[in-house]
Amino acid sequence: MDDEDKTPLMLRFLFGEADTRRLVEEIASMRYLLRNAFRLAIETEETRERIHYAEIYSSGCVRQAKLLRMERNEAGRLEAYVKEEIDQAIREVNKAWGR
Repeated sequence: MDDEDKTPLMLRFLFGEADTRRLVEEIASMRYLLRNAFRLAIETEETRERIHYAEIYSSGCVRQAKLLRMERNEAGRLEAYVKEEIDQAIREVNKAWGR
């Protein structure tokens, strides 16, 4: 794994490298868009333009919330899967030991 790669290992394991990377990249892109829309809204003098940037920012926030929720849900599903596998292994060991 590269030092540059900040993608959680669990997400890459369960959902595949490409899908997870796309999700992480889209989250990063949306952050960039949100920062720029906010900056432009603050810098503009015209009310109509400011409203336009506010609408872009609002739509972007909704999309970002959905993306972050998707990322969290994927991690939660993996956690449940790993926990179940560990519990199954413990049950098998206990059965083998006669407990």
